[in-house]
Amino acid sequence: MRNYAIAGALLVVMVLVQHFGLERTAEKKLEDRYTRIPDVKASTVLPTYIASLFLGSMRAIVVDALWIELRRMREEEHRYFETREIMEFIAVLQPRNPEVWVQQSQDAAWNIANVEKDKRKKWDWIKTGFKALDSGIKHLPDNAYLKFEVARTLYQKPTISDGYYDWWYLEQVEADDELQAMLQGTPAPKERLSAFQLAIPYLERAAQHVRDLKERNGFKYWTTQTGYNLSLSTLEGYQRICLSHHAQILWRRGKPKEAAEWFRKAAARGREVYLAHRMPIYADYAKVDEACAAVAELDASLPQRDPARVLNELATKVLPWARNVDFDYVRTLAGECRRSIGGDRHEWNDNSSYSTQIWLGPAFEANLAGGDDKDWYLMAIPDPGVPMELQAIVVVLSKQQVPLVVTWYQIEKGQPVEQGTEEIPVGAAKSTAFAVDQPGHYFISVTPKAPLAPGTPSGYTITWKSFGDVGK
Repeated sequence: MRNYAIAGALLVVMVLVQHFGLERTAEKKLEDRYTRIPDVKASTVLPTYIASLFLGSMRAIVVDALWIELRRMREEEHRYFETREIMEFIAVLQPRNPEVWVQQSQDAAWNIANVEKDKRKKWDWIKTGFKALDSGIKHLPDNAYLKFEVARTLYQKPTISDGYYDWWYLEQVEADDELQAMLQGTPAPKERLSAFQLAIPYLERAAQHVRDLKERNGFKYWTTQTGYNLSLSTLEGYQRICLSHHAQILWRRGKPKEAAEWFRKAAARGREVYLAHRMPIYADYAKVDEACAAVAELDASLPQRDPARVLNELATKVLPWARNVDFDYVRTLAGECRRSIGGDRHEWNDNSSYSTQIWLGPAFEANLAGGDDKDWYLMAIPDPGVPMELQAIVVVLSKQQVPLVVTWYQIEKGQPVEQGTEEIPVGAAKSTAFAVDQPGHYFISVTPKAPLAPGTPSGYTITWKSFGDVGK
């Protein structure tokens, strides 16, 4: 009898654990959604049910084989339509595995789209990536990772580097009715939102899932199957980045008043992240955003656009931040303004701190904007690992439309020190050389021999021609 009593007690304990423990976990609740057949759309559950019914225990092996075939089709044979079909079949077999949807999206929107030359097909693949993530979110509505991936595809793809944008991508996102409606969660788009505006709500929702996870289980991070940790500071920090990016594209589209408003929002978010997580970089981000807002407001208040005045404000209030690599994007903001009054695409490069790096071989086309514009270029000589003999850096100036003055510099105690100048006349190509005997950074500046009147053609081409033994 005693043994029966013990067995009975154990059975009761197991039932209680099942009912009050396992039955009430988030994972079990998610599974239960698919057991209430009358409440589930046939289009959602039927393909997976049929696949499981026919494949049974072989499903895992079939999935592995499909992933292998997917990689072969994409990377070796470049058969992209077959790739899409395999992606969709994998999703049928593993609809509640978030990595399936993320990998589908990354393959379509990044790996395949990045190598596609045809613009229409490229955009189709990018949309396929978004649709995969949207389908994944329908299956896993409480998954932070999927929402973060939507936001990442929106804000990271068009930001080639800080301050430079893929305008084609941004325009496609704004013009596509289907994508706008899907990402806004409405039958039809309520308004045209930029990629950065669309990303912000997804980041906010992902952040809320992380907060819920912390309250429920005490975990600080949302950890993916591949070991990627999503933290609140990351998700909230990216919100500030999206706010700032949207402000920058508004300014470049000639909407400085609206840009100032969004810079203020970015500054406020930066201060919130700093106070919540005590990350000093965000206090600095807030200061940069406030400075950009002030200059944008000045730009908006002028009776007519005055790029030279705005440029001066950028140079004094914003540009000093560009000395920190984390704020290099403000250099491109100032460069946009410089280009609007005649500078070349390498602006801002008016001193050694903001110099344009050039490499052996390629020709760089440039021009001088007039006024105090100077063009600085950097040449990096790598350490050969053995003592260097005297070498010559040879640079060729060509197609110059005005007489130029070239000045060479080398670094001494952390500062560029002038080493010599040379005049370059108009017309024929002319080489200038500088001898060095140690690795490091060397600079060359190009200025007009005489002040330039506004609108004066001032183009030239600069080429780092060779680097070798002196006299050869």
